[in-house]
Amino acid sequence: MDEINVRPNGPAILAAVNQLLVIGEAFAPVQTEEVLAADAARRLAPKAKHDMNRMSELLKTYVHRTRYMEPKTCRRDFVQAARYMVTSVYSGKVGCMCGCNGTYRYASNVDRVREEARRGYPLTAEEISDAQVTRVLGRLFDAARDDAGLEFDEEDGEWITVDQGTSRIAVYLRGAV
Repeated sequence: MDEINVRPNGPAILAAVNQLLVIGEAFAPVQTEEVLAADAARRLAPKAKHDMNRMSELLKTYVHRTRYMEPKTCRRDFVQAARYMVTSVYSGKVGCMCGCNGTYRYASNVDRVREEARRGYPLTAEEISDAQVTRVLGRLFDAARDDAGLEFDEEDGEWITVDQGTSRIAVYLRGAV
């Protein structure tokens, strides 16, 4: 009687496993990057809107305090309170904000993994600057105090921007995707 080899060889096992994986993928819901990004944005939007509202209230509170307190003190206190709500800031010329007309700087406590995933490339040491974040927040406070026409992201609550002559500043809040 001939012996029958019942143990399949390596390539046969791999072919069977691959076939099962293909069959399993046919029944699994497709999760493209766009679907995953939209889902994350939907989940984070309320937090971003909340952060924008908090920032707006901080601005109003500290600007109001300048009526009876030293403006420099109010500015410093606002910057201290708002700094932890900010992931990044932009300062540059009015127009395109892709980085060709200005620079983006990131707070040192930014979630680097999340930010690098959003950007598609790593953050460098030169891009992280708490000093620049502080300067831009101070300019934002001054613009609010002068009633310079701040523009809030009403849809998602991710940013606040203001144009000052030929320059533009923007503040991106923690809830932003």
